[in-house]
Amino acid sequence: MPRIKRLVAPLLAGALIGGGAVVGIDQATDRDATPAAPTPTAPAEPTASPRPPAATDEPPVSRKASPLRTARRVILRQTNRARIAEGQPRLRMRKGLHRTAQRWTRQMAKTTTMSHNPKVGDQIPSGWTTWAENVAYGYAVPDVVGAWLDSPGHYANIMRDVSHLGIGVATSADGTKYYTQVFARY
Repeated sequence: MPRIKRLVAPLLAGALIGGGAVVGIDQATDRDATPAAPTPTAPAEPTASPRPPAATDEPPVSRKASPLRTARRVILRQTNRARIAEGQPRLRMRKGLHRTAQRWTRQMAKTTTMSHNPKVGDQIPSGWTTWAENVAYGYAVPDVVGAWLDSPGHYANIMRDVSHLGIGVATSADGTKYYTQVFARY
């Protein structure tokens, strides 16, 4: 069964495509330039992406870690493995970015709609020079980064010249998981 259930090119806020998981469109902003937002398109047939080798210097997840903390670590670890495989530096977590991502993810889960945060650039900690955001819903924690990596626009955000990452994970009342990655360069 293909890992990607469905990709969406332009996504109108609140529009959901039936039944499967949906990955949102990309949004990225530079302070000094107007970005051209990539428009992901679904391939005719899903193809498997090569997976980078496991990093050995990552600390193990503590048994006492909360589900949110565990999910964030899994997403960070997978994101960094992909970046390292492409010669990009590791991203560092930043508390203020987590807060922004988590608030927005809770809002998406509460309203059971997936969309980009229209105010993310104003809500992340000051001092950034560029930022980007990925959103998704419906995937299990171990699968969401792979889905983003299989989408050209989301992949571009993950590989972007950024230094920090904030991650939001929330579950709606019906059990659907929602995700946000907020990237920034400081």
